[in-house]
Amino acid sequence: MAVIGPTDVTSIFRSTGATILHADTGDQALVLLKDIKRKTLNSDVSGEKYAVVVILEKLVADIRPEDYEKVSFGSLPAVISVPGFEGATGVSMNKLARLAEKAIGSNILN
Repeated sequence: MAVIGPTDVTSIFRSTGATILHADTGDQALVLLKDIKRKTLNSDVSGEKYAVVVILEKLVADIRPEDYEKVSFGSLPAVISVPGFEGATGVSMNKLARLAEKAIGSNILN
């Protein structure tokens, strides 16, 4: 598991054995996500491969939705956004609503 976010928030995940990847901006997080996706899906590329990537909602909110959709699409790695100390931003609920609408043709979460 990898965790992407500012050091002050991600350090709590260190005790779980997660790899901590520092990012303070959406642009930095997007670069990390693209690299993780490339390494995880390409067996010819060396480097750490992750099944799960946890990223702070605050950073996801700073990434263009179409870019985030590209790096979070597919089964591996599973990209999960979580709120930081400031609380939920709604990014995760919006993504869940879009997925529900895609799956069943209606947004049942509103």
